[in-house]
Amino acid sequence: MEDIRAQVFVNIEIDKINMHNVYIKAFLESGEKQYSFSFDDTKSDRVILNTEIYSENSMPPFIRSLYLCVPKENADGIIKTINGISIFIGNKLFYFTGSRIMELQYSEQGDSIIYELNGLSYNKSFFAALFNKSWINWYGDLNFAIKSAFSILFHPEKYFMIWIFTILLIILLKSNLENIYHKLRKKNENLPEYLLLGFIILTGFILRFNGYDRYSLWMDELYSACTASNPGLSFINTFEDPGNPPLYYILLRLFFILFGWSEQSGRLLSVITGTAAIFTSYILVKRFAGKKPALLTAAYIAVSAYFTGFSQEMRNYILAVLLTTITAYRFFIFITKKEKTFNDYIFYFIPSVLLVNTHYYGCLFVFANYLFYIIYTITTKTFNFKKAAVFLAWNMIIALSLLPYFIHTTFNKALFDANFNTWIPKPGLLFTSVALLIPFLGLIYILLRKKLFAKFLSLRENYFLDYSIFNIAFVYLGAYIISLYRPVLVFRYLVILFPLLIAAFAILLIKVLTVKILSRVLGIIRVFLIGLIIFISLSAVYYSRKGGSSDVFKEAQAYITSDSDASGYNKNMLLSLPLDYMQISSDSSQSFYNFNIIPVYDNKTVYDILYINPLRISQEVLDSIIKDYYIDREKILRIRVNNNKYVYKIYNGR
Repeated sequence: MEDIRAQVFVNIEIDKINMHNVYIKAFLESGEKQYSFSFDDTKSDRVILNTEIYSENSMPPFIRSLYLCVPKENADGIIKTINGISIFIGNKLFYFTGSRIMELQYSEQGDSIIYELNGLSYNKSFFAALFNKSWINWYGDLNFAIKSAFSILFHPEKYFMIWIFTILLIILLKSNLENIYHKLRKKNENLPEYLLLGFIILTGFILRFNGYDRYSLWMDELYSACTASNPGLSFINTFEDPGNPPLYYILLRLFFILFGWSEQSGRLLSVITGTAAIFTSYILVKRFAGKKPALLTAAYIAVSAYFTGFSQEMRNYILAVLLTTITAYRFFIFITKKEKTFNDYIFYFIPSVLLVNTHYYGCLFVFANYLFYIIYTITTKTFNFKKAAVFLAWNMIIALSLLPYFIHTTFNKALFDANFNTWIPKPGLLFTSVALLIPFLGLIYILLRKKLFAKFLSLRENYFLDYSIFNIAFVYLGAYIISLYRPVLVFRYLVILFPLLIAAFAILLIKVLTVKILSRVLGIIRVFLIGLIIFISLSAVYYSRKGGSSDVFKEAQAYITSDSDASGYNKNMLLSLPLDYMQISSDSSQSFYNFNIIPVYDNKTVYDILYINPLRISQEVLDSIIKDYYIDREKILRIRVNNNKYVYKIYNGR
């Protein structure tokens, strides 16, 4: 349950002579605790002291209040040597200037003077207020409710008695529950299903909405917000990214215009899109495989930490997932209809155009659809050269929809640019092993399809399973083969295939593993085993690695702005090479968060203070910066933002 508490890091900039005379006192739920500081020894006459507020098990405790403590003897003199205090609570910065520190309320405690660091609070809590408490690092009541519910659900060993009483209650109320179910079905045949689907979608939305702006934008999101979709820049900027077609950027720009140019607005678009993908995945699977696999597929996607992560970042991946499910839905309707109308072509054409203009893996997906169409019509003995040619023409028009973007951007900035996507390595052992396994697994699937699946699946279900497996294999192998020449295979790009992968798993679990032989002999065991498989699978999905990425740009920039404003110097400068590399305007990225603009260092100007924002800065990059900009390593002050990120501050340079 530590996720309901934000991490807290305290930094104090103080003259070296007094660095051993200060410490932090925290009042926790478990009592009072004192924290000493660590620091880097530097040539500077100032030093940054930093500490993390943690409990005995190294987890964030509940923090009631924080105090700065100094010896009673010469307390005023020590306080005057403190330049500033920065406290990071989760992604929020609380900055105390030297003058504000002098105004803090204080009291005597033994041989020390303690100054209350007031105004600290991540989130207000109605729950805490009921018990007359307040917690500095409380992530909020919604987060608490979600974590509690899923903890009870996925850790029955910890809540054994709750599970026992729940099971007994269900047994006692079995007849009542059956009556309610039958009455609901009597009113409307599909009402229980709709209620369950509504609950799944609501759960998915809550998981996506909870903390959707808790983490700072990372570099690619900054590019989306500050360059590609910036409403203050030319519309043609939406076409400038050689790695991503423009549709998402156009939608994001429109969202900014309607709801404001902010982190919350941009990410809310992804929250909505990610929630919609739950519904479209359900519709897709229900139409061609039945409601039980559809509900299981929707539940998987709703609770998946991976899909939730993509639904909380300002990138195009979750939009591609949504459009993939819609395209697959319209495609399968198209191929299963004997007589195609113009509307059938149009309804497939529109989502396909949108998909290929969202991510270039969409082109592989649409091409896979056409190949499957040929295979399907041949195996069902409905192949017709004229119809195949007409459908090919429609697919050519879909491909041509990329022509404006291709001419303006891809042709020069990607195909003939040797530096394009050089961060993507050639396929390694894992990707190569999967590529080699796919043909082998394909043969096994064909064998099982004839010997086993055909017995338990309808013809439509069989073909939909064929379609899911074929498209997954083709898109992956296509990306792998292309990557042997120009690497494009990245795990996060494969997310568009996951709805079909989950659908295939759900069909096999519900339709094949629930064989009727077992239901006659060991019905109770069958139900238990299926429930156990679903429980383990959903639990694994919920606790899986989150999609997307995160960084500390906002927290770091908040410190840089606050500290620069408080310093009193005139020549404060900012150095942030990754922003320059991504062609993100430093001015626009700061104004996006409403930070004051700090001039960018050009390696020639004399500065009083130079700051380095740690956005995607590795130790190797930092070493390169130090060398290229002639920075004295022993003058660098480090302000700790979280467990592994620091803002770098250097005084007095040429």
